[in-house]
Amino acid sequence: MKIKNPFLKDKIIKKVIKEDKFDKISREMHAIEKLNIFGIEVTSVSELFSFIAIVWGILSVILLLALLNKSNLKALIILLIGTNILLYAKIKDPIDKYKESFLKDNELPAVLETLIQGLQIGMPVYSILLYISNNKKGNTADLINLCVTKVNSGMDINKALREVAEKSLNDYFLRMALIIEKTDRSVINLDKQLEYLQQDMEEERINIKTEHADKLDNALFFPMLIGYFIPLIIMILVPLLRQMTKLQGM
Repeated sequence: MKIKNPFLKDKIIKKVIKEDKFDKISREMHAIEKLNIFGIEVTSVSELFSFIAIVWGILSVILLLALLNKSNLKALIILLIGTNILLYAKIKDPIDKYKESFLKDNELPAVLETLIQGLQIGMPVYSILLYISNNKKGNTADLINLCVTKVNSGMDINKALREVAEKSLNDYFLRMALIIEKTDRSVINLDKQLEYLQQDMEEERINIKTEHADKLDNALFFPMLIGYFIPLIIMILVPLLRQMTKLQGM
């Protein structure tokens, strides 16, 4: 299911969250292309905020009905907090996973290693990128393939690489693109600069693994939350439905 005509327009959203925040979210949406939130497909900032507004509207109605019928206030608060936590996770997790995918499974480091080896034997940058797009897999290779496609259509290679680097939302990918741009002037020591970048990435990967080891696995979080969350929904909604049924019968 998709939101066809979002009622919140970009101009309104920019006034609420400021333009720089809007641009950041817009870049993230463009990078991952779409979000699936509770079965609803969201592809733009306006669709995202329209969906959030709908969810908050429904929660407001439930809150009002619950207060009128003197429902369990504690359960109601947990319901509201739980819904917003789930909503936030549904939005943030796909973006975080996309960003992390470039270091996960050695994707970007492997591509960087190929670039270093290619430059060391004197291969043109385009030939190295073409090799990567044909022989590597993953989000990094997909973006390199997009870069090659843009170059084949007539775009300058540096501009094409910069565009896909920005789409990656990854600082290391962007730094790699900036280093490669220097091939216009000289290829001397470029492999060394890429090796330094490779070392920085390896340190980052180690830090990420350490942080993940110190945190509760997200796979356990959702079953725990849902196991507590769904009964609370039932506790609140069933009395409300009974009360509404009684009112209709009067």
